[in-house]
Amino acid sequence: MTMALKPSQISRRNFVQRAGLLVSALGVGASVQAGLMDSILKRATKKWGSEALATGSTTVAYHIELSFRAGFQLNSLFPGLGHSQAGANQALNFYSSPANVIQQLSATNSANPFFTAKYGTGAVGTNVGGDALGAYIKTNAPVMGYGAASSEAITLIDGQHTANFLQRAPSSTAPCPAVLHAAMAFGAPVSGVEWNSSGAAVTNQTGALPALNAVASQADFFGLYKNLPMYFHPDEMALIAGAFDANGNLTKGGAIDNMDNMFMTKSVPGAGNVASVSLNGRNQAQLQILSAIQTKYNALVGTGGAFANLASAAGKPILVPTSGQDASSNLDLPVALASGIAAMSLGALNTLHISIDSSDWHGNISALDDVTGKQGGWNVYLGQCLQAAMMALDANTGIPTGTSAKMSSSFLISLNSEFTRTPNRQGGGVGNDNGDGGSAAFAFIGTHVNSGTYGNITPAGALQSFNPATGAMDTAGQFNVNEANLYMAHGSLLGIPQSKMASLLPSTTGITALSKFTG
Repeated sequence: MTMALKPSQISRRNFVQRAGLLVSALGVGASVQAGLMDSILKRATKKWGSEALATGSTTVAYHIELSFRAGFQLNSLFPGLGHSQAGANQALNFYSSPANVIQQLSATNSANPFFTAKYGTGAVGTNVGGDALGAYIKTNAPVMGYGAASSEAITLIDGQHTANFLQRAPSSTAPCPAVLHAAMAFGAPVSGVEWNSSGAAVTNQTGALPALNAVASQADFFGLYKNLPMYFHPDEMALIAGAFDANGNLTKGGAIDNMDNMFMTKSVPGAGNVASVSLNGRNQAQLQILSAIQTKYNALVGTGGAFANLASAAGKPILVPTSGQDASSNLDLPVALASGIAAMSLGALNTLHISIDSSDWHGNISALDDVTGKQGGWNVYLGQCLQAAMMALDANTGIPTGTSAKMSSSFLISLNSEFTRTPNRQGGGVGNDNGDGGSAAFAFIGTHVNSGTYGNITPAGALQSFNPATGAMDTAGQFNVNEANLYMAHGSLLGIPQSKMASLLPSTTGITALSKFTG
């Protein structure tokens, strides 16, 4: 008598060995897809099973979110209309002259265009940082179909100097956007990651959803993929599910391909969609997932890769803020972004949240257009990193978006901060800049984003809100757009149905003008 296997002993290999004759006898052996077998085994073993990928019809595939502690000045990279206008008050807490505030995209739903800033006037300030990012977005966003938007006119309603700011913890039960997306986007072996190298304690409220996987280095990140169960020998996998190269292309068909092709030849309704999901799921199920991520990462940071100029051979960023007052200098932002995008392209990750501590900005009062000051240093650093991320998303296909679709066909990059600085430095000169102003800021680049600058800091330094439904400037003082409205809009930009968002924050409306999504 053969001793029965305990559930904890069941693997895909012995499942196939023990059930193969029965399945074959039923004549459906070739139709048992990897995802189905994993689903069966998942119930038995309580381990991860690589279900076939199938993103929702509207939820974007990829989400990269950068959350800043200590009041990073988003307007040093994404300024508003008032900074560009003649007569702008040089006491604006911004330190780039109006001539270096560059219009990049025309607004689609408001009176204001989208801007990026640059610092310096020669080689230092040209074609780097915000200047390089803005020029890239201006050229590629209309072609690729995504948009870019920013604002520094969001009312802060939850206090200041806190890790628990409302975008991360909108209520005691509502998950933050990164956690929400990780749960609702395509299934992946590791859905969401929080990369926190600098000790920036940014809260990720989870509600009833699983927490993001915390990592502090690339070694931690790669470690998430080391212990996946090895159910098949590669030859067995190729025979049943086919073989794939590092870019996700099918190089050898298997039994499942034969079945998929038969259904498509017979013109069975929906056969093409089934075959597409089958192909994606089987590719995700390959054994060498860590090796594939490392190979893709090496391509992104190697010669000709999007991040080639931002990471050294040792994995440390070459380009860092030039100010010595940078608490996150141990954060390898180019490495974090390139690692996450590499995993995303292979269907191994859908959400990357990076916590960044930009240190205390008080007293960092630079001369105008000083690229060596803190604003200029961070403009160059973040601008270069974001440009590289956009280049990678535009150049690489991703498994969840289809074998021919670029990753930028379904993505959102978001930047948020616990607060932003007072538009006017207190005292109007080189005096105290300690007032936080009660305002927050955002920047979004993504598939559903309606481009533009929302709200304003006028040349005189006054905050001006905007109509959340139309995006038009609030000249009559009717609107007070706050972080709760922004949280709702963030969900919409991720393609999450508004009914779902409304259930998380009842009686709160989103900034509908910001999103192309109407569902």
